[in-house]
Amino acid sequence: TIKSAVKSYVAFAVLAVVAFFANRILHFSHLKIIVCLGRISATKLIRPDFRITREHGAWVQKNGVWMTAFYHPSALLRDLSKRPETFDDILSLRDKYKSLDISI
Repeated sequence: TIKSAVKSYVAFAVLAVVAFFANRILHFSHLKIIVCLGRISATKLIRPDFRITREHGAWVQKNGVWMTAFYHPSALLRDLSKRPETFDDILSLRDKYKSLDISI
């Protein structure tokens, strides 16, 4: 239908704008760590074929920036079984901060 076509076009346009600004932020900033929340952001920033259920919490270094992905918060609200895994991912984030000697 026309309504669903318009919705998917708008969603694609929003993703394109977000990807544009994310690339600009990465280019001009001195970030050391990026945490993607969910599969969509991970496929845009880490790798196009990123699998969130298999690779969440795994660290990848890209252009001098350490990146990982966590489950999206809405997924954690829907599926309580993912919360212990996410807690382990958060602990790995803490350990990565310590290993890079980043002050908050």
